[in-house]
Amino acid sequence: MLIAIARKLHRDERAATLVEFALIAPVLITMMIGVLQVGTWVQSYNAVRNVVNDTTRFAMVEYQRGNKISDEAIEDRALEIAGSGKYNLDESLFVPDVTVKATEVAGIRQRRLVVTYTAPEFMPVIGTLAPAISYGRDIYLYDQSATVAS
Repeated sequence: MLIAIARKLHRDERAATLVEFALIAPVLITMMIGVLQVGTWVQSYNAVRNVVNDTTRFAMVEYQRGNKISDEAIEDRALEIAGSGKYNLDESLFVPDVTVKATEVAGIRQRRLVVTYTAPEFMPVIGTLAPAISYGRDIYLYDQSATVAS
């Protein structure tokens, strides 16, 4: 009787699909989470790039209007744009830095805006895998008063 039951179970393949799924499911779920994480990083990179471009445009327009804004005001504007509903980046992970660059062109003030951002992770228990996103762009500010005085 025991031998008959063993032969019957040996030929029964009804649970094979369940066992195969149980073996493949962890790999499939891990791959899906990885795709979501990479997608979040790419979205964060695009958002950081657009924040830098918007901030650069803001600084250039303000100078053309005659408003000589400070480097700190440019950094504050970058933080404000990053935290807005348009980009919704975590401001505690967003670090803008404006540095002065020398230029030989009269009437032009050059700055360099570099933003560093660490994208949030879905699986923080795995460890810090998120690369820091860094994007920079030069800002050329046209100072009309400098060309008039020359």
